[in-house]
Amino acid sequence: MDQNKIINFARVLSRNTLIGKLKNLYVNQMRSSYRKNRGLFLGKDGVEIGGPSPIFTENGSIPTYNDANSIDNVNWSSDTFWSKHKNGGDFTIHEGKRLGKEWVIDSTEFTKDFHERYDFLQCSHVLEHIAGTVKALLSWRSVLKVNGTAIILVPDKRRTYDVDRPYTTLEHFIEDFNNNIGENDETHFEEIIKLHRLSVDTSDNINIKSSEDWRDRVLDNANSRIIHQHVFKMEVLSELLDLCGFKVIASERFVPHHIAIIASKTRNKPEILENSK
Repeated sequence: MDQNKIINFARVLSRNTLIGKLKNLYVNQMRSSYRKNRGLFLGKDGVEIGGPSPIFTENGSIPTYNDANSIDNVNWSSDTFWSKHKNGGDFTIHEGKRLGKEWVIDSTEFTKDFHERYDFLQCSHVLEHIAGTVKALLSWRSVLKVNGTAIILVPDKRRTYDVDRPYTTLEHFIEDFNNNIGENDETHFEEIIKLHRLSVDTSDNINIKSSEDWRDRVLDNANSRIIHQHVFKMEVLSELLDLCGFKVIASERFVPHHIAIIASKTRNKPEILENSK
């Protein structure tokens, strides 16, 4: 069977609520790592960047929505391409379950009143949409209490429409930080337009119909933040987290298209701040 058909079939299976038993085949790898570290989330107060995300529900790989005491939600805009958000409103998921508060904030620049507020931070397929990766990780670190935990999921490019794009190097991430790259950065636009595998793109709520349509979406990224600014290799993301003041506890690749890392906040000043200009 053609690789693209396999990828799309896996996505269909993972979204079909009528085949829960088969779906478990896709989540058991990460569920094992999560269960070993469940105490870091059980009864704790957390924050989700982006979302809400199906992967954090009871039937997902990482059921923090059920385990946590509370979870606030942070999105960069009140009207993102995946959902709408009300600053100061209730953060609710399926069946109206209230988890915490919604905040419309640029998570790369958390204000001091959020510092060391949360026991854990979670995000699913958000970091790749951010141009200033190091700036974001340091900001996310700032909202965690001492020894707090971050669980971060990014796409495994081998099973997504980024399959033809090169991995972003550790050196590039560091250079972006030293150059204070902002969210208006267009460095990767032509690469993203040229190497986007349209035949593999089954994104929900986006409705990309042609390469011309995709180009228009990329060029309008300042208003949508729809593109993947970077492409992550699991080993490079682990190294980057280490430089940003985290210690990796667990890392997994699992189908249909996930890389997941659980990391704890260290007490030491992040090495990247020691070495920056």
